[in-house]
Amino acid sequence: MIKGNLILTGTPSAKLTFSNIIVEGNLDVSKVEADDVDFDTITVNGDIEL
Repeated sequence: MIKGNLILTGTPSAKLTFSNIIVEGNLDVSKVEADDVDFDTITVNGDIEL
């Protein structure tokens, strides 16, 4: 559980997978430079910026 905003940046070297996460704020993954990002069972109570 993230009690606030989750902001991700960077370039992963492999597939990026997130699972079973609760974000009580906003999720911003707009600065992640990846072709394969997988969100499995993620709940965001705020805004999502892709």
